[in-house]
Amino acid sequence: MKGNKRGFTLIELMITSLILTVIISAVYNSLRTGLGAYHREEVTSLVFQNARFALRGMAKEIRSAYVNPHNPRIRFLGTDETFEGEDTDRLDFARGHDLRGISYFLDNDPGTPEKWLQREERISPYLSEEEEFPAPGESEEMAESVRALNFRYYAQGEWHDSWDSPSLPRAVQITLTFEILPNKRWAETRKETFSTVVNLALARMR
Repeated sequence: MKGNKRGFTLIELMITSLILTVIISAVYNSLRTGLGAYHREEVTSLVFQNARFALRGMAKEIRSAYVNPHNPRIRFLGTDETFEGEDTDRLDFARGHDLRGISYFLDNDPGTPEKWLQREERISPYLSEEEEFPAPGESEEMAESVRALNFRYYAQGEWHDSWDSPSLPRAVQITLTFEILPNKRWAETRKETFSTVVNLALARMR
């Protein structure tokens, strides 16, 4: 007696192949989405670390700012600037414990795709009354891919976009905007903004 055996029909094979294709595609897309999310979180975490390092270092030095009402060349100078529609402010001041000149600004070189936050240190704290900015000093890069740098200054109950005075403001707000350029993981440019307020109330009493 022969058993009643038969193989798969062509239609059954096609349906099975289609189901397997759908399952494999779903698994692949899920893995790709997961890896993409992981990579984005990794990049965001790196940007956050860079921002925290930069803001902490700037805040520490700004708190130590020194001015001399009797010498107009030792002053706190905040310049409000823009470049390609973004804030690119600059801050120049004298550091109190050693009277070295400190500056913060962005590298606006058009040939550089990723802009850097620059810190400059000079032996002399003096700002020239004839020139817009002090003479260049020793420069270092604090953070990369910084799209915008904004300083605001609080005094007499309101915020100011610039500051040029032989006295210190009561507080300084620092805002950094980082730019994450497109890559194979995502097509659009992403921006992350970080901000902190530095209280100078005690510094004004020195």
